[in-house]
Amino acid sequence: MRQPTATLTFTTIYEAEVLEAYYQNIERFGHLDQVEVVVVPNRKTPKTVFERARSICDRGLKVHCPTLEEQGGGLRSVGFPPELVPFNSDNRRNVGYLLALASGSDFLISIDDDNYCTDEEDIFGQHAVVCAEAPSAL
Repeated sequence: MRQPTATLTFTTIYEAEVLEAYYQNIERFGHLDQVEVVVVPNRKTPKTVFERARSICDRGLKVHCPTLEEQGGGLRSVGFPPELVPFNSDNRRNVGYLLALASGSDFLISIDDDNYCTDEEDIFGQHAVVCAEAPSAL
């Protein structure tokens, strides 16, 4: 049976330290090959977020951090006018949703950039229940 896959996405105008926490959790519970991350930067996002994304990608977690131009191209590629997603707004998270849909992931995990996972809980495993078969009726 094929293992489910997920896209974890968030938008940020901060340093995105949360990305390291999610990397550690996903790696600890053995899901590096089942999860991709889409970080959606905005106009105020520091350049260091792109460096952090590359660093984590180099450690085995697929991280996509599209530039503003790439975001516009991605939106156009699915027939969505980029000008309908305002800058400097949490509406930018919609870019992550559309990229997740285009990736073919089985499910989406959407977080805010200040929502940290705990060390004890398998964040992917807890969300993967949405792909489980329904129990049969007794």
